[in-house]
Amino acid sequence: MSLKSQFSYILRVCIQPGFREKERMKELLRFCREGLVDDVMFFIDCEDLNEGHITKEEAKPWLDLIKGAKEQLEPLGITTSINPWVTLNHADRGRQLKKGQDFQLMVDSNGKKATACICPLSQEWRKYITDLYAFYASIDPYMLWIEDDFRFHNHQPLQWGGCFCEEHMKLYSKKAGKELTREEFIKGICQTGEPHPYRKIWLDTARETMVDLAKEIGTAVHQVSPNVRLGLMSSIPTVHCAEGRDWEGILQGLAGKTPMVNRPHLPSYQEVSPQSYFWNFNTISVLSKANVPVDTEIYPELENSPRTLFAKSRTFSRFQIELSTALGAQGITMNLFNVMGNGVLMQDGFEKMLQEAKPFLNQITQLNMGDKKPEGIKVLFDPKSSYTIHTTQGEKMEELYPSENFWAGLLSAYGIANGYSKEKQHKEEVLAISGQYFRNLKEKEIKDLLDHNFILLDGEAVETLFELGYGSLLGIKDMTWYPPYSGDYAYEEVCNGHSYCGIEQARISLQRAEGGFYAIEYEKEPYIITQAKKPNNELMGPSMVVIDEHIFVLPSKGKNNFFTIHLDSFKQAIIKSVVQNFPQGKKPAYTMQDPYIGIYMYKGDEEIVVLVVNASGDDVDNVSVYIPSLLTSPIDSVREISRSGSRFILPRWSCQGEMILETELERFEMKAYQIK
Repeated sequence: MSLKSQFSYILRVCIQPGFREKERMKELLRFCREGLVDDVMFFIDCEDLNEGHITKEEAKPWLDLIKGAKEQLEPLGITTSINPWVTLNHADRGRQLKKGQDFQLMVDSNGKKATACICPLSQEWRKYITDLYAFYASIDPYMLWIEDDFRFHNHQPLQWGGCFCEEHMKLYSKKAGKELTREEFIKGICQTGEPHPYRKIWLDTARETMVDLAKEIGTAVHQVSPNVRLGLMSSIPTVHCAEGRDWEGILQGLAGKTPMVNRPHLPSYQEVSPQSYFWNFNTISVLSKANVPVDTEIYPELENSPRTLFAKSRTFSRFQIELSTALGAQGITMNLFNVMGNGVLMQDGFEKMLQEAKPFLNQITQLNMGDKKPEGIKVLFDPKSSYTIHTTQGEKMEELYPSENFWAGLLSAYGIANGYSKEKQHKEEVLAISGQYFRNLKEKEIKDLLDHNFILLDGEAVETLFELGYGSLLGIKDMTWYPPYSGDYAYEEVCNGHSYCGIEQARISLQRAEGGFYAIEYEKEPYIITQAKKPNNELMGPSMVVIDEHIFVLPSKGKNNFFTIHLDSFKQAIIKSVVQNFPQGKKPAYTMQDPYIGIYMYKGDEEIVVLVVNASGDDVDNVSVYIPSLLTSPIDSVREISRSGSRFILPRWSCQGEMILETELERFEMKAYQIK
């Protein structure tokens, strides 16, 4: 049985057994009918009501309630799913293990032991959780979810997370061939410079543990209910990287013979500016999608916390839902109402917004973007970069987080189509590389990338090449990094004779660059676009340059967090001019001038789909979208799909052969274009 809509609304809701459940159920049914809900995901023992790790006896009333609700929802064509609140447990929050729960508790790097967060090696707990999930599966829900506490990190009050309990330390010691202290092992994991062998032991162990656990839960569930789908809720991918996450291994372990299902994180629990949300969506949510197998069903997380209109407006919630279609999502999970047994809150009016949005979402989903190939500049990343990254302080697990998603945030904000790629071999393509990505490649792979592609590099990527001994491939003689606010540099100034944004010899701040500045000495002078200067106008040297007509350098460490100094109109114009000078056939799709007019492009066998979204905060009257020709046969038709319906339009053509689509976008609006 599949969900009834092209784009599925999955409502997360808490109705507590014995607490006005008939009233709550009546209102829920009303909300589902009016809001066109496709699936109800019932919480069990959630949030404020949670008392720790629920026993089977305590879970039975919850399951009986859900079974009864299922009988009422099925005649409406609405499926029923289950969202147990806890696997390992999100945080202690004063909870304790219950009588008879002889579970091994998680321990952090300082030896602090949790009171209710579990070590995933605990055999007693593994038997408990597989039995409990098999019990949940006994009523044949449509989907059964694994909460995002299924992780090693973020288990308060532990520092970072775990696990460094006695059993884990014995396992680490066995793999190391010597008895390890907790302090010694952590020091090795975070060691500066070349990664210590203990890093690999940590990552391999964490990786294998969660895959094995996923397989155990999946097997237990499917022995009871073979067709139930097990959905994985996930967090920030760069953080998961530091615990060695094997995305496919976990998803396949849970799924067995059923479809793989993932709920990626949408990075805003409260309403924020559309600009910052757009940056984080592209550096977190889009990266999450890129980490999972292409045939994974995607249902992102709309989480409004503290779950009233005080957290988020209906307008912003709709913006998040509609933008999630850029992930090729089949639907959305929605946590709109508090989870203390109040059920739904009709006065918030979310059902009206959902009803209005559904026709547009269904039309977008019918374009099957998840089956198409993302087009644009390829942002390279490696899901295992935490194995190779060099730390600078050697003190915190956070130093294992890679910064390979910077260009996705920046290019998206600039209105340049891009997409992530795990592939290491590319030829005649446009690539964007940041952080220490090159540490994951062999010498031939590095040389091939640099020789045969058009590449955008941030300063840390250049530094990595230099440290690896490949600086000569870029014509670099020497380079020095200056930290932010050091006083050694202040701004960069355009020196190539071009005007940008109508300003001659434009200046751009460097002083506020979070990633500092790299002063690079070149053996052979590149094409210099800007030069760095001190406050007194003293020249420091080149800043933004193009090397051998195919490698652009932005000499600062790319930060993957909003707001960065690189979000600048002059810098946008400079980088767009570089992109526009790429040979025909290599250019990505792009929008003109306005910031935060994002573009996503997907190519199928016989059609291209383009999404254009306004995350600028303003209504924009004149949006021009430039699309390179990617289809082998002549264009037949261009169909515009918007909230008001669909229509066929006639595009213009540039003298370079690019298709130009012209439209207007209201604040928070998105449109799609189907090109055949």
